[in-house]
Amino acid sequence: MPRESLDLYDKREQENRNTQMERRRTVLVEADKVEDLKESYPNYFGDVGYFIDNLSLVTNGQYPKEYNMPPKYLPPKIQETTLDPRWLRRSPFKKIW
Repeated sequence: MPRESLDLYDKREQENRNTQMERRRTVLVEADKVEDLKESYPNYFGDVGYFIDNLSLVTNGQYPKEYNMPPKYLPPKIQETTLDPRWLRRSPFKKIW
């Protein structure tokens, strides 16, 4: 990891401590592409607004809103075939002895 990344990370952490930014977190990760980061750390790219809204409802004695995830595409199942054990009984080759 490049030294300048570590220096910038330390600088941001110190700024957060000095300003007492409780809601801000500094993270240091390494990846070749942003898509790799999104796959490895999906929580950092998610929307927490829905969670905060529900947390407010619950702490005020109300019921939370139900969250429904959109359905994911599932590929069709591969149909399993059962093997016919009869092929074990006879050899398809002629005996030569």
